[in-house]
Amino acid sequence: MTNSDMTLGEAVYRYIESKNSVLSPSTVRGYYRIRRNHYQSIMPKALSEIDNETIQVATNMEASRYSPKTVRNAYGLVHATLQMYRSDLRLNITLPQKIKPRFYIPEKSEIEQIYKKIKGTDLEIPFLLASQCGLRPSEIRGLTTDCICKGTIEIRCAVVCDMKGKERKKPPKSYAGYRTLPIPPDFEKLMLQNAKGKQICELSAKKVSEKWHDFLIENNFYPFRFYDLRHYFASQALLVGIPQKYIAEMMGHSSTNMIEQVYQHTFVSAMEGFKSIVRKNFEQLMNR
Repeated sequence: MTNSDMTLGEAVYRYIESKNSVLSPSTVRGYYRIRRNHYQSIMPKALSEIDNETIQVATNMEASRYSPKTVRNAYGLVHATLQMYRSDLRLNITLPQKIKPRFYIPEKSEIEQIYKKIKGTDLEIPFLLASQCGLRPSEIRGLTTDCICKGTIEIRCAVVCDMKGKERKKPPKSYAGYRTLPIPPDFEKLMLQNAKGKQICELSAKKVSEKWHDFLIENNFYPFRFYDLRHYFASQALLVGIPQKYIAEMMGHSSTNMIEQVYQHTFVSAMEGFKSIVRKNFEQLMNR
């Protein structure tokens, strides 16, 4: 079978298989989900039948059903597949306009209230690692006792689920993901005392997320995502004046782009404080 005889669906499967050993299990899982659920109107078409108009019409249909981010992710897989198997096709597709993501970032006072309630539970250590160290859930699951050394934790790997739901250890998302973070002596002691064998967190990333949601509901807190604790860490670091380059390094990013585009949130209490300064300067000018 030549490339042009393949259907787009077959080509997508071949593309995923060709990248299977170099992509993370979660990325592969996401690709298969896209293959099953998106661009279904053109998946049965032969590659030779596909042109810009065909893809644009299919993209318009996707945009009527899904968020811009979801459509862009799905199109990214289609585009990469066509680059591999239809290199002669120069794509010029208009995608839906990006929408700025909205996150719920808890205030420092709310984090303190949550900690009072969560202390002593199996969520305490994951909560502290996410909110005070900025770790991803998969990195929390990958922590072992030999990652702890003299007031620091070393991020060496992550644990994610493959297509069958089985946990697999993998390297950090990028070279920047290898990093060392400071922790206080009391937290070091807490982790070592509660470790199950070598494992710091016995709960999978999925289980942490589920238990976190239940905890917030049961204790009458706003039900924000566990991952948003990482956003809280970044925003607090910006608020206290840590330069973006250092925050990016602590969070495992190779550049400050993510800090600028995603994590740079404002806190209501801090904004009110800054507004008070502006108001005071305004009043001083008028009273001179």
